[in-house]
Amino acid sequence: MRLHPSVEIDGIRYLILVEELAAIPRQTLGRVIGNAGVNRYEIVAALDMLFTGI
Repeated sequence: MRLHPSVEIDGIRYLILVEELAAIPRQTLGRVIGNAGVNRYEIVAALDMLFTGI
């Protein structure tokens, strides 16, 4: 789905709910468990859809 791209980490698929994004202090986050770089295009497209409707 365009507004909710998915990423796979350790064989488990997760949806990114871009409308739920928020600014939080980095210290609040846990350790890094993966890299969503391969999903960059889908993530940017979802942000475009959220902010511009395109």
